[in-house]
Amino acid sequence: MTPDDIARMAPGFTLDGIVLAAWEAEYGYADPYDATNALAQGARDRGAIYLGGRTVDRFAVAGGKLSGVALSDGTRISADRAVVAVGPWTKALMRQFGVELPLHIERHAMAVLDAPGRANEILPFSWVDDALSHYAPPEGRSTILVG
Repeated sequence: MTPDDIARMAPGFTLDGIVLAAWEAEYGYADPYDATNALAQGARDRGAIYLGGRTVDRFAVAGGKLSGVALSDGTRISADRAVVAVGPWTKALMRQFGVELPLHIERHAMAVLDAPGRANEILPFSWVDDALSHYAPPEGRSTILVG
């Protein structure tokens, strides 16, 4: 895209120093909060029991195979299979099985901008500056993250 193309898509943006941009029409972005809640609600609608507000402390193993999980509140759940989707805690959890995952946690500064009901109007797309490693997506309808 040329700077003129960008100006049409992003009126009000300062485009000083911009010489080229890319638009990925097929790019998608899911608000993590809304997407997670939609998946949880879909699972509940199909009979799943949601156990929020707890963490998985460890996997239970019997005979060299998974037999369940132990939660932080003392709840024990029998299971012969588990989907590990615990984000930054995955590495430590999987280490129990002798599995070393090549993951690292990185802390970086973020700004959370309040835009009540206007986040998508102010920033109607996710903006990424690969050269300077900056990004900003709308987060829901009322927040813009900048990192």
